[in-house]
Amino acid sequence: MAARLAALVKGPERKQNIKSALGYIMPDLEKALEGKRNILLKPNLVGLQPTIANTHVDAVSAAIEFLQENFADSGKMRITVAEGSGDAHYAGLSTLDVFKNCGFYALQEKFKNIKLEAVDEWQEWRELPIRTISGSGNIRVPSDLGRFDFIISLAIPKTHDAAIATLALKNMMGLVHQNDKAFVHGIKTPYPELQRRRFVEYIPMPVLMLIKRLAPNASKNYMIKSGIYGRSVKAIHHNIAEFSKALWPGLAILDAFECMEGNGPTDGSAVRMSCAIASCDALKADALGARLMGLEPEEIGYLHYLRGRGDISLGGLVGNAKLQECARAFKMHSTYEIQSGWREN
Repeated sequence: MAARLAALVKGPERKQNIKSALGYIMPDLEKALEGKRNILLKPNLVGLQPTIANTHVDAVSAAIEFLQENFADSGKMRITVAEGSGDAHYAGLSTLDVFKNCGFYALQEKFKNIKLEAVDEWQEWRELPIRTISGSGNIRVPSDLGRFDFIISLAIPKTHDAAIATLALKNMMGLVHQNDKAFVHGIKTPYPELQRRRFVEYIPMPVLMLIKRLAPNASKNYMIKSGIYGRSVKAIHHNIAEFSKALWPGLAILDAFECMEGNGPTDGSAVRMSCAIASCDALKADALGARLMGLEPEEIGYLHYLRGRGDISLGGLVGNAKLQECARAFKMHSTYEIQSGWREN
């Protein structure tokens, strides 16, 4: 079987880059979207306000425009833009507030058959086994995704404070139950009987998040010195791989117009790359995104664990840009050396 296409596009305008990238993989898209009517589009809206850490509303608009302009039966498509913003949850707000702050309601006014949904309000869940630093546990993922017949992940390449990089597959973490997101990091388990009486695991997560925000260096140093950080690094890559299998997108779009390096995924610095990546093989898209950041795909644990679910090679690479001319070595998170110890001993 021929490798699926992966497009790398470089240009001066965000929306056009995304449309061009999707155009280059049109042969795969036509097959993937044949007969599909109910589409879930998942952006990354970690910040409460517009920020380089968030998927830009123009990127989402570009994807919707492309579908409506290039598929004859697009009038029958219903697109749900859904997200569960962790920062909104810990601030006692709804993701609908983030949609409002970031201009997403304009999408409903501009396009037909577009709906915004906050994962906060979803009711149907099933449990998925994960690892924590204290043993096994479960997180909740949506059990009613069957109402969608196609999933799109639209993310930003960013460095991360535990998983090395966040790309299209890790972006699907936004669909995990709001109360369970911290469990993905392995820091806290929902099963007290499995805990080893670690002090940090009994602190309510909103309090932990507040401490992290107000005293990032102190909280980071405590996590590192206690050994919790190193153990959570080993857990998170396994956990991302597990929920990715359950929430696998049929199309991955990386808006690499403006990326983030350094202390991502929220507090890093902007990197203007002026690129876009698209593929119907989400693993292939993420592997290409990793290379764009100066990383090899297998340096990222969850991409390593997902080998076989997709293709991490450069076969089928299309577009108007050459990888070697676009890629640059991103400044990694300050804890990168510890994060690099994600492999089991």
